Amino acid sequence: WFTLNARSQNFQSLHRMNDATADALRAYELARGIGLPLYIGGSARRLSEIYAATGDYPRAYRFSAESIEMADKAARLKSNTRMVELAQRYETDGKQRLIDELKRHNERQDANQRWLWTVLIGSAVLLLLTSFFLIRLRRSRREIQRLNIGLEQRVKARTAELRQQSRYLRTLFDT
Repeated sequence: WFTLNARSQNFQSLHRMNDATADALRAYELARGIGLPLYIGGSARRLSEIYAATGDYPRAYRFSAESIEMADKAARLKSNTRMVELAQRYETDGKQRLIDELKRHNERQDANQRWLWTVLIGSAVLLLLTSFFLIRLRRSRREIQRLNIGLEQRVKARTAELRQQSRYLRTLFDT
């Protein structure tokens, strides 16, 4: 398409209008086949210039009008494409903000969960230590009670011995 239009301009500058028209028409047909308004408008403008140079003003006008129409269509397509790009970017940014917000929320939950696990493990350790000391305390009390009972029995035995000695000595003095 670019080559055909360039050749058409060269032929026109050499005043070979038939060759210029033929290349411009082939470029126009090629642009129609591609279907892009920008290329169709460029080809129509080129044909308008050639027909105006040859004096065929009705055709020049028709192609000039088509060129303007295609330029407007290309501009609309370009702005529509830009609007779609902006909408996609807005949607992507919105999704990214949502993802970032969810990440922050998850991080806070993870921090809270770690704190909860720390408190839970600390409480379990404290409970185990308390249980250990309570068991030790019970064992100590039992040991003290056993020793106390043993001491009481020894005291009773010694007291009984002393009473018996005292009775023996009294009987001895009395006799």
